[in-house]
Amino acid sequence: MTRYFIFVLAITAGIALDALSARADSGPRPGVVGSGKAISKANELILSRLRNVYRCANRIWPGWAADNFHVLVGDKQDDSAVLVSGKGAPGEKSAVPPYVSAVPFDMAKIIVTRERPVYTPIQWNGLGRILAVFHAAISEVEIDKAVEVIVHEGFHFSGQQQFARTSNFPRGVHYPENPRIRYLRHKISAGLGQASDGNSFGGIAFWAKELDAIRAGSLMREIDRIEGSAQYVQIYGSEIARQGCDSLDDNVVLAGFARLGAFTRGSLSNPGQANVDFEAYAIGALAGLHLQRSGRAGWRQAVEKGATPLELLVENVTPEKQPEDRGLLAQIETAVGVRNEKLKPRLEGFRNLMRSVSQLIISVPGAQLGAPYISQGFVTYEAEHGAVQLVGLGAHAARKRGENGGDIGLKGKDIQITNETPCASTNQAIFPIAKSAVTDWGKDTVNIVDDQVLAASLRVVKREQGGMQWLCVH
Repeated sequence: MTRYFIFVLAITAGIALDALSARADSGPRPGVVGSGKAISKANELILSRLRNVYRCANRIWPGWAADNFHVLVGDKQDDSAVLVSGKGAPGEKSAVPPYVSAVPFDMAKIIVTRERPVYTPIQWNGLGRILAVFHAAISEVEIDKAVEVIVHEGFHFSGQQQFARTSNFPRGVHYPENPRIRYLRHKISAGLGQASDGNSFGGIAFWAKELDAIRAGSLMREIDRIEGSAQYVQIYGSEIARQGCDSLDDNVVLAGFARLGAFTRGSLSNPGQANVDFEAYAIGALAGLHLQRSGRAGWRQAVEKGATPLELLVENVTPEKQPEDRGLLAQIETAVGVRNEKLKPRLEGFRNLMRSVSQLIISVPGAQLGAPYISQGFVTYEAEHGAVQLVGLGAHAARKRGENGGDIGLKGKDIQITNETPCASTNQAIFPIAKSAVTDWGKDTVNIVDDQVLAASLRVVKREQGGMQWLCVH
């Protein structure tokens, strides 16, 4: 993953990455039993499945090297954690990963429910940046969910390093949304869920052809490729984790379709509320399972090189004209119209302030903000120069001291996440602030007093770009 995407992922997880990293750095070497509690019953069940993932990672996705797959699994119910690593300690004799260590880890500030595990990147001594997943699983269904999250996010961390990347694909609700795109992707998802063999793909090819013409130049295709393949790995890999490495592929794929059934039915039952991520999960995983069932050689390598699973599935299929569902389209148009109208004043107000001479633009390194909580979600929009921009609505971040002194905190502030600044640094959170809110100008420091931003002795460098004054925090 790129640094940019990791920053967004950490924000999405809503966990204080800096605090977690500090504690994780003191952990034991991989492969060495730490001083933590005994491995919990839930984590033992999770480990029994993860061992299959490690042992046949190359079957799940060719080239996925188990020795690069590291995850901290925290059981919030038991207040215990385990490090699962593809690398043993120096001198480790065992040749078969994973290497498992019970480790101490402070989970006091982590909020997790039984139904929904959370995840974030952390730093770990000897391994660098790894995945951490925290759960409160008790039932079999909850154990399944924790394993699925570990496999999906673990593939992002360690299985997609070789993927060709065309962009950082900013993630969020796009403004203004195009209801036709939502409609077409709904039809494709429904068709993939209903298809039973190659003869059923003509209608899917018809909708996919129109979608490809509409979304030319959009980042949606990259989300379909990256998230769609990870969702395929989640479904297919979790079934191998359950059935074992010697399981028949037909049985794995069949069970994978059954797993996806409930997910796709849920997303299809309320088409007006769909978003690009949920669509990408369904489309990518379903298309991947169809490709796997067909026995097509090399399809996963083609995804790595730039194709989406859907493109590969329909590339040699003749489109078959389909009837328009005007009732469904009207339902989606109404829901999308409401969302667009709700976002319009908020987003356009933010963009106007970013161009107003009454404002200064503050640019803060992502590392200094840690992992702010984005209370009202992410929105993307296309800027005048064509690049897709990412805005987090209602960012909250505790005041934190920077490496060079000074501190800054946010309370419900809208921020843009970008690499495009005059601050000679990437991975920046930028936002406008009224000039009147910036006080106590020193030689290279300022204070900020505002309802949504508080900063003291903030070290800054002044810059100008596009007729606007910038304060680059460093």
